[in-house]
Formats: sequence, structure tokens, C-alpha cells
Amino acid sequence: MYQIFLICLTIGGTILILRLAVSLLGIGFETLDGALGDADVDVDVDAIPTEDGQGHHTDLGRIFTFQAIVSFLAFFGVGGLASLEMKQHPGVAVLVGSATGVVAVVLLGYVVGALRKLNTDGTVRIASAVGLEGKVYLRIPAECEGEGKITLPIQGRTIEVLARTPGPGLRAGDPIVVSRIIDEQIVEVVLSPRLAAKPAAFTE
Repeated sequence: MYQIFLICLTIGGTILILRLAVSLLGIGFETLDGALGDADVDVDVDAIPTEDGQGHHTDLGRIFTFQAIVSFLAFFGVGGLASLEMKQHPGVAVLVGSATGVVAVVLLGYVVGALRKLNTDGTVRIASAVGLEGKVYLRIPAECEGEGKITLPIQGRTIEVLARTPGPGLRAGDPIVVSRIIDEQIVEVVLSPRLAAKPAAFTE
């Protein structure tokens, strides 16, 4: 059993480390999954009946993914080896390893869900930013020739957002108003009306 646990830990741990390294390099998990041959083994559970007889979508179909499998293998090996080191019976070691693997997969699911929620929340904040006032954090070149950064108070928080301006360039500290959403990460801003009567802002 020792060899089995060790093999599971080696294979699962190595793949997890590689996926983390690739993600940190900016390639992303999806790209690596593709390189590994679309190893996802998702279960289609979209047709679970509801009270009205209609099917509804559920995230349970994403449980048995390649990520979950390698996570289970890695922590199954960890739990099993730890049990054997504590002189436990091989059968107990298998149970402990299995429980450790399942817990790891469940925790991974919660973490991934939380990260997706944060990403969704960020998108919602940006989408509702039109008309809000903020300040330039990093200067913004004139006539959309580049991007700067603004700080924007929204939903009880102050966030930094990439920004462009169709007009004169804006300096750090200039008050601005969000006039348009360009995409999920970039907004278009103009000088706040409070400075409209003052001298023109910095231009490139």
C-alpha cells in the first residue's frame, strides 16, 4: 500500500504543481487542460427534473473534473502515507486517504466558487460605474491613445480601474466621471464638470 499511496501523491502532486506554475506564468488552467488532451470528465446533469418537469442547470456536473481527480489523488496519497507512518492498518490508511481526498476536493470546489463569485462581483461593479465620480491615479493619455488608472468608490469600496479618455489627457489627482464602459476591465472617463470652467488639463 505504501507504494500505491506514494504513486498517487507523486502523480497528483506533480500535476497540481505544474498547473499552479503554468497559471502563475499567465497561461491559465484551461490552456493546460487542452494541452493534456481535454482531460475533463464532466458529468452531464443538466436534465435534473424540477417540480414543473423542466430541467435545470447545476454545478454538480463540474465536480468530476481533471482538477478534482488529481487533487483527490494527491491528498489520498498524503492521508494514506500519514496513516501508515502512524502505524495504522492498511485498511484504515485507505479510509483516511479517501476522506482526505474528498475533503480536499470539496474545499477546492468552495475556493473555485468563491473566486468565480469575486470575478462576477467585479464585473457587476464595473458595469454599474457609469456616472460615478473618482480620481485619476495614474495619468491618462489624451484621445484614447493609452490607458491610465483611476480610483473609483463603488458599493462601499474603492477600487482601481483601467481608464481611457477621449478628450485631453488627465493628470494624477484630477476628478473624473465615468462616461462609458469599454469592457469588463476598462472604462472611459472625462474630466469632472467641477473643473469644466478651469484651465484645460494636461495633454500629451
